[in-house]
Amino acid sequence: MLKTNLNPQADKVGENHRREEVAFAVMGLDIVQELLQLTQDLPTMVREMTVRIRVLSGAKAVFLIRDLTAIDPRQHHRVLGVHPERRRMLADSEAFSRFLDSVRGTESCRVCRANEDNMIGRALTQWRYEAALVLPLRKGLAWMGCIVVLGVTEDVHLPATIRIQETLAGIASVVLQNALLIEDLQQAKKSAEAAYQAKSVFLANMSHELRTPLNAILGFSELMARNPAATPTQKENLAIIGHSGEHLLRLINDVLEMSKIEAGRVWLAPEPLDLHRSLRELAEMIGPWVEAKGLRFLLEQDPGLPRFVRTDPAKLRQVLINLIGNAIKFTDEGSVSLRIHTGPVGDGLILRFEVEDSGRGIAAEALDTIFDPFVQVGRSYASSEGTGLGLSITREYVRLMGGDITVTSRQGEGSLFAFDLRVEEAAKDEVTPLQRLPRVVRLAPDQPRYRVLVADDNGTNRLLLKKLLEEVGFEVREAADGAEALARFQAFDPHFIWMDMQMPVMDGYEATRRIKALPAGAQTVVAALSASAFTDERGRVLAAGCADFVRKPFREAEIFEVMQRLLGLEYVYESTEVERPQVDETERVRLATASLAQLPGGLKARMRQALIEGELGMVNAALKEVAGHNAALAELLGEYAAAFRYEELIELLEMTESGKT
Repeated sequence: MLKTNLNPQADKVGENHRREEVAFAVMGLDIVQELLQLTQDLPTMVREMTVRIRVLSGAKAVFLIRDLTAIDPRQHHRVLGVHPERRRMLADSEAFSRFLDSVRGTESCRVCRANEDNMIGRALTQWRYEAALVLPLRKGLAWMGCIVVLGVTEDVHLPATIRIQETLAGIASVVLQNALLIEDLQQAKKSAEAAYQAKSVFLANMSHELRTPLNAILGFSELMARNPAATPTQKENLAIIGHSGEHLLRLINDVLEMSKIEAGRVWLAPEPLDLHRSLRELAEMIGPWVEAKGLRFLLEQDPGLPRFVRTDPAKLRQVLINLIGNAIKFTDEGSVSLRIHTGPVGDGLILRFEVEDSGRGIAAEALDTIFDPFVQVGRSYASSEGTGLGLSITREYVRLMGGDITVTSRQGEGSLFAFDLRVEEAAKDEVTPLQRLPRVVRLAPDQPRYRVLVADDNGTNRLLLKKLLEEVGFEVREAADGAEALARFQAFDPHFIWMDMQMPVMDGYEATRRIKALPAGAQTVVAALSASAFTDERGRVLAAGCADFVRKPFREAEIFEVMQRLLGLEYVYESTEVERPQVDETERVRLATASLAQLPGGLKARMRQALIEGELGMVNAALKEVAGHNAALAELLGEYAAAFRYEELIELLEMTESGKT
């Protein structure tokens, strides 16, 4: 049976309401989609959200009350999304305070009217608003605050509209949570940046304070050891001072390097490297350490190991020194081995380095923490030296170079540290040839009288550099700060300036910029001296106008090399060996081959095996036997061995076996 509606006007009103509900629903869905895409900061997100709700509801004002009771007991709320003038008006209103007390904790959507006999009604009457809609914001069961829609009219309070606004409130809760999370992350980022900056300043200051006196200790001990009048005892004492200073410098470098790693101030510096030469130099350097403990050092490498590769030479060298140094330190008898294997991967190569020893080993429970900072595993009180940072730095360097490091060990049987590095092959002509020059004695004759200005706020360091330079023939003047350096430059007109970068009154950066801006300054070479822990300071130094950069504590060879390169100087060097008649290299090889043929076959076999294994102790023992047969031959072979020219020695031995000369 059909029902007939006897009130057509009511039907029309109902139809209008349904159309409005549909329109509001469509508009509401669009707003929901827009709100879900908001990812800006909290004020922007709240402003966008309140504007959209005001458009939907036709309200005169929409604001958000964020409850702060649980966050800060000194504050109860924070009003967001309204003009500052309106916010101040609301905050100063006694009615608003009563209003907040009434809506705090509201659990569901609530329509409040001005004619209600309660605090909300009286507050709305005082503000001259007909009604308000309160939409609670929740995080789970917790009340986060509410959205207040002011100035709505009765005809907007349709059920569909209210449902849409409730949905908006739910979405707004999520948006608010996201905004608060972003705000927290931004605050955390600011705090981290502030901490990073504070740490950088601390490192710079500590590096300067520690390296500056070390520069004087190491420099003056080296300078005094050169004195021909120094007795053997004095030279021995100076050597002890020098070794102790070097040890202290290593400890300082470890601490500063770990701090730089934690501060994110360490970068990779790949460049072409002669890998074979580097390994020979490494073996040469650690030879005395091994011999002092009566150990054997074995260097094993794949026959196909590439000679020239591209990697970070300084970091690779430091990693190997740390690992081999530890192995020697905790091995009392037996051997320490360095093995290098290679294999292709994609367009590059994988190098696998293994350092194995027959030492004390590491307890299983200590393996998980061995790479942690300041951990000194397996050390007795008597041998507890160092910072416990070597392995931590080693792991960070390996990871920075794109690899990772592992360790296996058994107590009483030894340990094996291994890491893989991905490298690219390099061309021979990309590698800078190694030049080792003897100590500089004086400037070569027939050169100008070079004038040098030394600017450093530390008088001891000025004196050290002044003595070093005057000893070889430079004319030197001093300055204690940047302002004095600028004045001395104009009076002295130096060819070269050594500029400390951290000085009072005027620092080295500003002094360099001002000097280079003067007409005479364009031709003057300025080189920086710095005790900074940060290698990335080099870019800032060069930008100021310096031509090069030397870190304290410096070595005299560094000082003279930089000046030679930048000024085109020529030096007279100390003669390190007695002059001998020049003999053609081919003739020396022919004589050596002929002499080798006269040696017993067993001795040649032992020497060849020692060279193949790279075992220093066995090589030296074989050379002593050779000296018993032919002293001149032993001296020649010793020169090859000292330079780690093992491949050439093996070829000589093979030539004698084949009968070639």
